[in-house]
Amino acid sequence: MLSKLKSLHERHGWLSGILINETEDMPSSAAYAHRFGGLVKAYSLIGFDPGIDYSYQEINRYLRKLYPEIVEDAIRKIKELGGTVRREVQNDLLVVNDEFTVSIVLARSQRTDAGSLRWNIRLDTGLRPDITLAIRMDAENKKALDYYLLPALDIENPKLRLAENNHLALDAYRFDDLHPFFLLTERVALPEAA
Repeated sequence: MLSKLKSLHERHGWLSGILINETEDMPSSAAYAHRFGGLVKAYSLIGFDPGIDYSYQEINRYLRKLYPEIVEDAIRKIKELGGTVRREVQNDLLVVNDEFTVSIVLARSQRTDAGSLRWNIRLDTGLRPDITLAIRMDAENKKALDYYLLPALDIENPKLRLAENNHLALDAYRFDDLHPFFLLTERVALPEAA
């Protein structure tokens, strides 16, 4: 596979998934990606540098692996606090205490050309969750930096671009940990009226 890829690169001087797929007698770009853990990894094995920073792909892969663990931890904690939670299989929406819905979003940090950090958060308007729990990742995208509890009633724009410090209309929903979120989900026994 690699010798065919190297030969194609030598003939054209460049590579792309489309070029690979359109060349007869070549495995598909998907086959290379599957076999070598990504098309960019296959490129590097033959010495081709596409000249584009694809590190975000590794970060996205890591975050996709991390996401189920974060959701399961949230579900476990809600249940420990006496709440109930149902996870809708088709869309990962959490239905908490049969009272409100929550969508959990991981926001990858990105460094601007000026060196500042930015996070893009896309709210799922199709699901229309009551609350979006947006988790901003740290500068290395390894662990949570902070948390935003974004209520659907107050957030109009489905695409948010957050800076390190934002205006009060957004940072009023920022928290250092998930304690405020779990306070919303906790069940409290009320004393009976006399």
